[in-house]
Amino acid sequence: MTTSYQAYLNQFRHWYADSPLREFLQWWGAELKNLLPEKWRERLFRKKSQLLIVGDQAGPEASVTLWRGTGGDWQPLAAEDWAQRVQQELANDGAVDTDIVYVLPVGKALVRHIQLPAAARENLDNVLKYELDRFVPFSPDQVRFAWRLEKSPHAARQEETITVQVVVIPEVEFDKHMRLLKEKGLSVDVVDVATDTQSPPSMVGVNLLPRERRRHKSQVRTHLNWMLTVIVLALLALGMWNSLANKQARLARLEKQSKQLLVQAREARQLQHQLEQAIVAANFIQQQKARLPAVVPILAELTRRIPDDTYLQRILLNRERLEISGLSENANKLVPVLNDSKIWYAPEVKGAVQPDPRHPGKEKFTIYLHMQPPAESDDAASS
Repeated sequence: MTTSYQAYLNQFRHWYADSPLREFLQWWGAELKNLLPEKWRERLFRKKSQLLIVGDQAGPEASVTLWRGTGGDWQPLAAEDWAQRVQQELANDGAVDTDIVYVLPVGKALVRHIQLPAAARENLDNVLKYELDRFVPFSPDQVRFAWRLEKSPHAARQEETITVQVVVIPEVEFDKHMRLLKEKGLSVDVVDVATDTQSPPSMVGVNLLPRERRRHKSQVRTHLNWMLTVIVLALLALGMWNSLANKQARLARLEKQSKQLLVQAREARQLQHQLEQAIVAANFIQQQKARLPAVVPILAELTRRIPDDTYLQRILLNRERLEISGLSENANKLVPVLNDSKIWYAPEVKGAVQPDPRHPGKEKFTIYLHMQPPAESDDAASS
């Protein structure tokens, strides 16, 4: 269970190291730090320093060199009784902001550049463990290895292959150096490999030391910084929430007043609209009344001219024509009878005259009568 947990934890660490979330949090943390006064920023967020223990090419039993630096500014330290000097440096500094790095000399480890498919980036530890014997003359059980990506995570995501720099050291050689540190009563944070013989040497940038064997640091300052950060964020959030609550309350009052004014304005618009509609309707009715023919004379004329064997079922009247529908014993004789009227013009039968099966001897008809005289152009076209 522990192995599975560690595997998932390592996979999460690798994902976090390559993810944009880490870059965002670093940027966000830097911006938050800049909000603090410089004095408090230097006190709460001190830059980490490094104490380099550089092994000698002759072997772990030979003398070592010590370097102390912060942000690339290195200073040599006296190497006589170097273990005691390291203890003194840590005691003076409080061992809080200092990383102890044991640097293996050039040639003690193999450094290889390996091309792998981009899909292997998600589980590089296991992939390298199975593929390591193809690149170094050792089996994975005989060596200790660490790796780093040659390109940035963003650039690696855009390509089909990735370049991994792998550092491999035999387990026997690694144990010699770790045994020396144990005899001196020291534990370190990082075991890296030098890439040149300069002083201080440049390093590959990996950590060959397992996480469980790294130096245990006091987390008091870190926890304090996190607590202070949380408090600052909480106070900032409280201030923002209070300001937002006041603005929301003011906005609610304004919205309530505006809603009341809107209701009154809407009621006024509705009353104005109803008045306008009433005026338009009254004018329309008046205009329609003026345009429509008189109904009583038309009904009287129909009553006078329709024969007794004919009766009407429907009468439709508008400004332009009169439509009548009904039953008659001889519907075709109605057109000449209706044509003699002075009230309408040009009666015509709509559709075919058909017998009505429900009324034997009766024919069903529909006749159009125009209420306005035909236009002169129509008369000319007909002639």
